[in-house]
Amino acid sequence: MTKKSPQKNTIHGMRTVDPRTLPWIPIAKGVTIKTLVHDKKKNQVLSIFKFKKGTYLTPHKHASLEWMYVLEGVYQDEFSTLPKGRLKINHKGSVHTSRSSRGCTLLVLWNGKHIPYEIS
Repeated sequence: MTKKSPQKNTIHGMRTVDPRTLPWIPIAKGVTIKTLVHDKKKNQVLSIFKFKKGTYLTPHKHASLEWMYVLEGVYQDEFSTLPKGRLKINHKGSVHTSRSSRGCTLLVLWNGKHIPYEIS
């Protein structure tokens, strides 16, 4: 029996992923992302986002539905402040600026794309 990598270990129609083996990718100053699963057929991505204290993403528009769960810290945008354990759903077409004054870690189910948006 050959050993399979943790990312591709599929047994009986189930798949396991070891997030410790996946890289953190910087997407903005102080913000990193780790993609756990990317289902191209369904256009769904499950990712972990990490915001260092005082960091943010530029304003963006959602290309599809996004579910965001706060694992650690406090997440903020113009419309809400969410502590650990809270869930936020951003609908297609919604616009906001994600940030965290204290730092946070999020589990996000999305389509892997944000549309840059200029707030006038």
